Parts: sequence; C-alpha cells; structure tokens
Amino acid sequence: MGIFVLILVCLCGFQPFAWAAKAGAVAKGAVTCRIKGVQTGHWDPSQREMIAITYQVHNHDATKKLEVLESAQYTLNDEYKNNYRFLSDINGYPGPADIKPKSFPSLYPNDAYTKTVFFEAPIPSSQRLTLVIAGLIDPERSLITLPIDLKKWNYGKVKVVIPPGVQITSPFPGSQVYPGQSVEFAVDVDNTDGLKMIVVQSLGQQFEDQNPRKHNMYHINVPQDQAQGNFDITVIGHWVSPDKDREEVVSDSIFLEVAPARRTYY
Repeated sequence: MGIFVLILVCLCGFQPFAWAAKAGAVAKGAVTCRIKGVQTGHWDPSQREMIAITYQVHNHDATKKLEVLESAQYTLNDEYKNNYRFLSDINGYPGPADIKPKSFPSLYPNDAYTKTVFFEAPIPSSQRLTLVIAGLIDPERSLITLPIDLKKWNYGKVKVVIPPGVQITSPFPGSQVYPGQSVEFAVDVDNTDGLKMIVVQSLGQQFEDQNPRKHNMYHINVPQDQAQGNFDITVIGHWVSPDKDREEVVSDSIFLEVAPARRTYY
C-alpha cells in the first residue's frame, strides 16, 4: 500500500495536459514555451548526425518569479513511436547552447530563457516529432509537450529556418490603463522574411503596418468614455512564401484592464 501511494504521488506531481496550445506555442497562465529553431549537423568527434532543437520559455506574468531547473529531463519521439537518445556534452555546436537572463536561474517578469538540446537524428521518413520537457520550471513542474512539424521547418533543406511568429512583449498582460490614455506596446516578430504586414486590432480600432520590422512599437488610444473592465489587443502577422503561392497568418493577443479615470484635484 505504501509503495502504491508513493507511485501515485509521483505521477500526480506531473500534469501532462496542463499546457494549452497557443499561437505556435504552448502556454500555462502567463508562461509560454515555443520552439525557436531546428537543425541537423555533426558537432562531435564521432561525426554522427544529430538534431539540435532550440526552445524558449518566457515569463509574461507581471507578479510572479519562476525558477528554471537545470535538472530538467528531455525526451524526443516521432509519429512512428521511435524514441531518440538525448545527447549531452556537445562541444562542437557553433552557436550558444543557452541564452540566460541576468537573474538565471530565476526567471523574473518578462524574462526569457533559450536553450538548445541535442538528440540522435530522426529516421529520414519522420515528419512529426514531439519534444517533452519534464521538471523545467519550479514551482510549475508539469510536463511541457512541444510538437515539431519538420515540414514547417524545411527540415533537411536548410540548416536553420525560423517559422513566422509574432508576440506582444510589453506591456504585461493585465496591466492597468486609464480612459484617455495613449497606450504604447511592443511587438516582436521571429522572422521578417516574407513578412507582408502587421495588423493591430483593439477597442474597435484597426490599423495596418505595411513596413514592419523585427522590433515594432505601436500606440492605441483608450477612449475617454471607455468603461471599466478588460479589453484585448490583438496583433496579426501576415507572411507570404517566396514563390507567393501561400500566405501564413500568425496572431498574438493580451488583455489590459481599464481602471477608473484619474481624478484631478485643484
């Protein structure tokens, strides 16, 4: 009985369905995790082929500090139920394997941690991989499951392909604004190749940026008579493929809270 209870507690410590898919990433609350890069190469003396997968975890919570656990465990499998061995101590990789914030292993509000992990190369016919990360974030210890579509990443054709991605990086979700305020917000895109425009929608307003860059700043005006409560800001990125035969649309959104109007004292 004691052994059964111990096993049950260990299993309940992980919640494999706690993270939900969101705009090319998975998210739980204000924390997101997404794939940032996929490439193959030969980066150790044995010259064996391997796959390098780069992911990023981002803390968007304005009031919570998280801890990144370097003891996290990684597994990789494909649509044929093949499991691929995790490879450590890869010293010949040309890029940084970890990009850490100054406070690492703490992850303060709006901090991001980027890491590259290595596995033996998938079989040639594989097109869909799943990266599972266990025990990455404390106190959030649930499993993080990241699907990887190798066709989307042009796997085997080029070394690194960054798929379209757009993200509102500030202000923090849930920030307070006031009637009559001009709200400034930052929008970053992962890949500007083929980026046609960014559309911003909020409070019944919409405008298009026909010349977006990797880092963009926009403003939206909160009406003087705007009622208290939450409203959304949504950004939509439009990408066109090089041969112009396909268009991809990616979006992100945050909510802000309209607080009571500030009083003026005389």
